[in-house]
Amino acid sequence: MHLHLVCPEPGRKRRLQAYTCSKKENRVLTAMNPNEQLRELLYHQQEKEIIPFLQEITPQQRKELAPTVRKLFKEYDQFIQEGSSYRNKMTEAERTILSYAAFVCYNRNDFAKASATWIIGKEHLDRILPWYCPAWFSDYINSFRDEDWMPYHFDYFYLVELAEKGYVQPHPHTIARLVVPVVFEHRERQNYFVPERLELHSITLEEHIWHLFQFETNIHFSNRYIYFEGKKAEEERSWAAVLQHYSATGKIDRLSLLKEALLASNRNFNKLLSGWFAGLFLLLKPTKAELLELQPELFVLFSSPHSKVVNTALQSAKGLADDLAFDACPFWTMPPLLMASAKKSVVASALHILEKLGRKSKELRSLIALLAAQALVHKEESLQKKAAQMISKFGEDGAELKQTLSLYAPTMFSAVKGLLSAYLEEQTFDDGGPVPEVLLISQSTALDEAVMLNPISELDELVFLASQAFDNNKPHHFDLVLDALVRLQNKVKAEDVSRIEPAFQRALKLFMGEWRSGVGQLDGMLANLFLEFGQLLMRRYPQDTASLRRLYEGFMSKNEQNKKLWEEHGSSVRFLGDWSSIKDREIYEPHRKLLEAVLDKLLNGNDAPLLSSPTHLPCWIDPKALVQRLAYYRQYGLEYNRTDLQIALCRRC
Repeated sequence: MHLHLVCPEPGRKRRLQAYTCSKKENRVLTAMNPNEQLRELLYHQQEKEIIPFLQEITPQQRKELAPTVRKLFKEYDQFIQEGSSYRNKMTEAERTILSYAAFVCYNRNDFAKASATWIIGKEHLDRILPWYCPAWFSDYINSFRDEDWMPYHFDYFYLVELAEKGYVQPHPHTIARLVVPVVFEHRERQNYFVPERLELHSITLEEHIWHLFQFETNIHFSNRYIYFEGKKAEEERSWAAVLQHYSATGKIDRLSLLKEALLASNRNFNKLLSGWFAGLFLLLKPTKAELLELQPELFVLFSSPHSKVVNTALQSAKGLADDLAFDACPFWTMPPLLMASAKKSVVASALHILEKLGRKSKELRSLIALLAAQALVHKEESLQKKAAQMISKFGEDGAELKQTLSLYAPTMFSAVKGLLSAYLEEQTFDDGGPVPEVLLISQSTALDEAVMLNPISELDELVFLASQAFDNNKPHHFDLVLDALVRLQNKVKAEDVSRIEPAFQRALKLFMGEWRSGVGQLDGMLANLFLEFGQLLMRRYPQDTASLRRLYEGFMSKNEQNKKLWEEHGSSVRFLGDWSSIKDREIYEPHRKLLEAVLDKLLNGNDAPLLSSPTHLPCWIDPKALVQRLAYYRQYGLEYNRTDLQIALCRRC
């Protein structure tokens, strides 16, 4: 006899499943609990009945059903062999049933671990959200902003729809990631360039498009693997072209676009993305009037660790230097950073700007000669000659300039020495006679051949160097940052914190495990110390570091364990104290002890110089400098750190 198991539903009754059984068996089935009913639905693949079933059970029954769903997922979500190939044991109907059950019964963490993301799309969620939206849903959707992927069936337009209905409060980073693919569409096995879709919702161009400049996305290579009619996408079918078009038509503000492009190029994004925004700025061909208005944003770019970004700022600034509206005041903090660049083009452009300023103002010429002298550190004859010509043109016969040039004399080319002969003093014997050139060579030491390292003296230099140090550009950067942190710690005021935020962001990325090639354990350790410094600033200036605090909270919330740690300790979280190397920990113990000594100085406001900070490349210390540092400690009755002294003694030349 054919009988039906029925399930009451408000207003009506409907068939749950059909099977053959006796009257006795039917009485048993009608008394099934939710766990048994779910198993029956799954066994008979009754996909259409899962929604009525989940609507009927109580919140407590959903909670009790969760362990059963986990067991069934584990049982069904397996690969089985069919001949010489493998396939998933789970059918589409079974996956739908279990995924819907997981969405309704699981908590946030359990659903994130389940293989149920394929229902995150309009087709499935529209069947559930009208009658059940879990409290964690919005947070779960926003969590994908930090992943390398997005649910396949979830797009920008559905996110906007969910936001309008109140199901999701989208994070700006989530919006930015989903906006990127909007201008490309794939249908009927063809790709189409459809930038007009950005106009379907007014909020897209008014608000959402600006999030692209605030958060890291793949906008710079969004069309790299897209082919149109068998051909690779060209520049006309790119995001750069889209932004250029809407700027030209007035649908997005041109000056705001230029400004955001500049700021985005220095937001500590990866090198390619930062360069893309710098390229976008140049593509828009800003006028001289626009460049003059954007001077503050241009000057900020000089501290970027990426040469393309710095060159973009220099290329723009060169056309302004001889203009009366050029704001030279903030520029004067930049030349030391630019002259220290390893890129010849950066140094050459900086010299070009200084020369223009020197022609315009006689009062600044002596300063310009001193700044140009810093280019003599480079072992590039053309740069040295350019600097020497400027010094000869603008320099005055003063003691300060002569003393500065004497520091670079050992590394000058002979032709450059000839140009600067009026400022260089001849070396003499004890009897006052000149030293023969042959004897000078024979008396040379390692320090004569090495290049002197200028200590960091300004906060701008520290900001610039910190970003480089985390990328392991030069081995001595590690030590120079430590020395600068100690000496400049008491000079960092509340208004300076925002300028250092990009460096803290880079350090947080390293802490969270976002390591690039070439970055090693020492870079990670230095980043941890820098984060401790950020904590110190938050405690020192609680009213002025809200944005820095949000930056820390945002990164710490990416990991559940770190999130709990932050919620418990806040700005007292230890970063350096919890550092541990995966292997060879003992190799890094001396560095760890040195970092702990630096941290102790920071916590106690002790700005006495480190003994081990190198004075010459690669990492030598001039014995005279070491003696002077030891004398300083003795004069003020300070105790030196043993590890610091041992490293210093190993580095003395």
